[in-house]
Amino acid sequence: MNRFFVVAGMAAALVVASSTVAGVQPALRTNPPIRSLQARGEDFVDASGQVTRLWGVNLVSLYPEHAVAEKTAANLASLGVNCVRPHHVLRSSLDWNPNMVSGALVDYRKDSRTFDPEALDRFDYLNACLRRQGIYLMLSIGSSRGYRSGDVSILDSGAEDAKAWVAAIEELNNWHWKKSFDVFKMLPLFDERAALVNEEFARKLLTHVNSYSKQSYGTDPQVLTVEIQNEFSLDYVLICKNKFPDYWQSQLDKRWRAFAENKGVATCDIYEPETAAQKSCRADFFRSVEETYFRRLEKVIRECGFKGEVAFSNLWRGEANAKLNADLGGYVEDHIYGDPRIAREKKDFLVEKSKSRLADKPYILGEANYSEWGKTLKQQRRER
Repeated sequence: MNRFFVVAGMAAALVVASSTVAGVQPALRTNPPIRSLQARGEDFVDASGQVTRLWGVNLVSLYPEHAVAEKTAANLASLGVNCVRPHHVLRSSLDWNPNMVSGALVDYRKDSRTFDPEALDRFDYLNACLRRQGIYLMLSIGSSRGYRSGDVSILDSGAEDAKAWVAAIEELNNWHWKKSFDVFKMLPLFDERAALVNEEFARKLLTHVNSYSKQSYGTDPQVLTVEIQNEFSLDYVLICKNKFPDYWQSQLDKRWRAFAENKGVATCDIYEPETAAQKSCRADFFRSVEETYFRRLEKVIRECGFKGEVAFSNLWRGEANAKLNADLGGYVEDHIYGDPRIAREKKDFLVEKSKSRLADKPYILGEANYSEWGKTLKQQRRER
């Protein structure tokens, strides 16, 4: 296992905490200066062909004050970190950003389209500090975003439809997060307003000029990759029987039946295909929807000047999902949800993940998380 890097969410807290606990002072940059990197085979290389190996952490909803941003960037560089993944930047995170409007890049008070000026300023300053330390960014367009009723204005579809859309989004926002989490992720693949909101966010973020680095995110070589959606596969979400509020569920069903009829396949409940032909057709439907959305967002990303690598999603969720990323993505990213008692079985940690590598593409292990289901929390309490 070589030519990959780990972005470990659990390491991020340790990295930041060490500045205080161990008294680490801002260090001189240990990384080379930022230079443009492109994927070549399994590597990221610069213009001269020199390979850059990457080691990094997730920075989760992190909007520190300027002094903390400086120390964080210096400390990360002193530890050899040369890439970070700003994660959950669109998730309301007031639990550890208590004095901010929403704890996200957008303020969410009326809509999900308006940036929070303070969050954006802190985001810019942190990234400028990271840039000075030679640390790259992996950005996401759909990182745990929500939608608000005010987003209805992005599309004029008539008063009746607008009213129905607002009612549906308010219903979805009232669901428990465990029920709505994956539904929010697949919403822009079927809802035009959500897709337009995501397009707008991508364009605003990538054309935004960081007031400290004086670089736009879309053209700055600091931005190494852009992902469309974190941990998403339509196969997984619908096979797990996630359903929309009725407003969108009827649209999904109608679109699926039209696709099946066009293929000459007997229509069925999308959640319960019975014949081999129906199962194959459903797989083709999933691929068609995902590829259409990917190409739509990729077009916007390229129009903003980004020349780096784009991926639809991450986390291995089946062969169809792997093939989609192999065909469309510029790199492969997988995530670990492992047993912290890594010596118990050979397959734990890296061995199992090595199976998701694809030939001739850089492989990124983007998160190292503990497993989170069943009895594992209690069983692994001491090790965690």
